[in-house]
Amino acid sequence: MKEDIKKDFNKKEEDVNEQGQNFLDVFIENKSDFITKYPEFDITFETDMQDQIDLCRSIDTDNVCISKQHLATVEIVDAVSHGRIIFQDFLPYITHAYPNNPAILQIFGKPYYEKARKSNTKMQTLLMQAYDMANDVLYKVKLKAKGATDAMILDFKTTSELIETKLKKQRKLKGARGMSTQNRTIEYNSLWAMMVRLSDAAKVIYKDNPVMWNNFLLYPDAPSGGETPTPPPPIV
Repeated sequence: MKEDIKKDFNKKEEDVNEQGQNFLDVFIENKSDFITKYPEFDITFETDMQDQIDLCRSIDTDNVCISKQHLATVEIVDAVSHGRIIFQDFLPYITHAYPNNPAILQIFGKPYYEKARKSNTKMQTLLMQAYDMANDVLYKVKLKAKGATDAMILDFKTTSELIETKLKKQRKLKGARGMSTQNRTIEYNSLWAMMVRLSDAAKVIYKDNPVMWNNFLLYPDAPSGGETPTPPPPIV
């Protein structure tokens, strides 16, 4: 018989959620301290941890779950809308660089735009196709000669990736409703693992800063002999 998945933490789930948010808030305020020593704590970590906190929070309350889903949907709509705008705005650069050339418009995805504009996944694919073509040196020189910029081209990729990120978040939030105890434990363990990473890093970064050290203790109320004790203040 398959064993039940055990919690990696010894406290209430709601306490993990609250503590996780506190960890993240302090981390964001002092992000440069972490990134200087551990580049892995970049914007992706911050976003992923907030998404995980939101997911765990949405598991607890159906109304919260619905609200989070709605917010995620709005974010997707905004990203897709931005994608439509930047694609349409870029077309003149293509037609000016390659006048009367339907084959070029096709490889940039113009014939597929009408279907893509009504589909989140198709728009994501279209934007990445436009990015790949516009970033190809074969076409990039002529496009830039007509006024296209690297920032415009990069926006295709950034927006495509944003749509994918928001779609993943939406799917996870939808799955949170009615989530089984096992899956619930998995999601909370994922959040706890992020907190452990921050705590372990903080103990190195703030070894001479007791106040900041204490901000990242996983069990701040542990009795003597529990979690690593507060280090002494540095000698001045």
